[in-house]
Amino acid sequence: MMKKLNLFQLMLIVLAAMTFAACEKDKPTIMAYGMEHEVINVRDLTLWLESKYVYIKPWYSPDKEVQCFAGNDEKTGKRYLFYEGEIEGFKYEENHPYRILVREYQIANPPADASDRIYKFIKELEIPPLYGIKDGDSHQ
Repeated sequence: MMKKLNLFQLMLIVLAAMTFAACEKDKPTIMAYGMEHEVINVRDLTLWLESKYVYIKPWYSPDKEVQCFAGNDEKTGKRYLFYEGEIEGFKYEENHPYRILVREYQIANPPADASDRIYKFIKELEIPPLYGIKDGDSHQ
């Protein structure tokens, strides 16, 4: 025999369902590739960028070389390659030393031919003087 729910139990079930639904909507999202994507992870990276472009052969066209700029993570030393415009809000210029702070977003369900990482420029950081040498010091 089926037990009837009293009004209190019914209200409790509805409240729980609304709470779960509200939590589901609170997941952070970001616009990428022309649509909104759920953000899985966010982290900030300090990158030292090389002052010259590098050229790579992309997987989709191994007989062609594509221009990129490269950088290394200050903490881990991991090397990153970026296509022009891949760091949103940042314009790379060759022959210029850069130390930049970027925010990396890992997204859920990227398009099949796209990265699951989105990069946004935060700011350019000061490059510390090498070995304590200050501008104007002599290198005799």
